[in-house]
Amino acid sequence: MLKTLLSLTLFLLSLAASLAAQTTTTVSRPPASSEASPADELARRGPSSRTPDASEAARFPEPESGAVDRDVYANPYFALSYRLPQGWTESLKGPPPSDTGYYVLSSLKTAESTPGSNGMILISAWDMFFLPRPAGNPLGLLQDMKETLSPVYVLEMPPKEIKVGNHSFARFGYTAAELHWQVLVTEVRCHFVEFAFVGRDTELLDGLVQGMNTLKLPPEAEVAAKDSAGFPACVKDYASGDNVLHKVDPVMAGPRFTSVPVRIIIGADGRVKHIHVIHAFPDQARSVEDALAQWVFKPYRRNGVAREVETGILFKFPADEEKLPPVKETY
Repeated sequence: MLKTLLSLTLFLLSLAASLAAQTTTTVSRPPASSEASPADELARRGPSSRTPDASEAARFPEPESGAVDRDVYANPYFALSYRLPQGWTESLKGPPPSDTGYYVLSSLKTAESTPGSNGMILISAWDMFFLPRPAGNPLGLLQDMKETLSPVYVLEMPPKEIKVGNHSFARFGYTAAELHWQVLVTEVRCHFVEFAFVGRDTELLDGLVQGMNTLKLPPEAEVAAKDSAGFPACVKDYASGDNVLHKVDPVMAGPRFTSVPVRIIIGADGRVKHIHVIHAFPDQARSVEDALAQWVFKPYRRNGVAREVETGILFKFPADEEKLPPVKETY
């Protein structure tokens, strides 16, 4: 958890430095440690989970599968499309998803050839299944953010609900050190999708917010129902209780006292069709995938019809009920 926060903090600091200096910077690496983080392990040993083939990747995109192409940020998981403002370009790549399901989806900046209008846009997502402080809707998330805001920030706009095009958002504004933040949040697939606009020029930021009218998202009624013809139904804690007909526990692997958040898609037949290990050490990810592939569920039904359902599970290493032998100490 600490290294995840450090990695994210370094990334945000790098973006802030880039904004202040109007130059491109690189992300500093955290100090060396005897305990490797999941990101370090991924870099050293390769992907923590199996690599899906092209057809599976198209059928089951994941939140981090979005990309900028021809001045458009498109994310197939959220069915989201955002055209970059004129003169903007992609900036630094974000860190891997956190152990609380926080994703940096994309960071954008003004081109160096556009003087006097420097700014930054950070597109991110919070998995509602794993939020450390649960929030029921986008407005609740921003109200919680306001209550926990550091005293160095000054409130410019209290959280409120707005419409962007035909879609509902919550909006929040604050400032510090001559920088201004305009934060907009909406909900898609049991995730809070956030657009944060940062810069010194408040007119520029207001224009960027107005420019979001071209943003493309799934129909609002489908999002509100957490159900869509194009998405699996989104149901919190479905993988529990009587819904689980057969389960196999993951084998203990990797460091002790770590948690592994996982999203799964369950088919209409009750079998697991897709496993997305959000944050884990490689050995833990393989253990979780091997176990979940054997789980069987009661089919999820909507209006009497069996259909796909997406849900989340948090695995702990070791499991709460698992008693491990004591660690041998050497002197």
